[in-house]
Amino acid sequence: MNWRQDPILQVNGPIAVSPADSNLVIFGSPGNIRRSTDGLSPMKVMLTTPITIREIVFSPSHPNVVYAESDSYSLYRSDDEGLSWRLLIHGWHEALNTQP
Repeated sequence: MNWRQDPILQVNGPIAVSPADSNLVIFGSPGNIRRSTDGLSPMKVMLTTPITIREIVFSPSHPNVVYAESDSYSLYRSDDEGLSWRLLIHGWHEALNTQP
């Protein structure tokens, strides 16, 4: 048996596995969203954010669509299986700047 040393992989957040491809994993770590297509090795940072990601889900009807929700009530969306992300709602900011 051969052993090798790998960098420490610490996942401190949500994990989502694609319903269409079990090798595609998207997970949150402090300050970012990471993506892997090969059992978490290698993994690549796809989004860096100053807020903590709390939930990641794949759309059941469109597996290439992924949503991520954060501490600050922000919602991100990816239309390409987590390769790129866009901010849909910045909830905390919008709530603080709402005029009665």
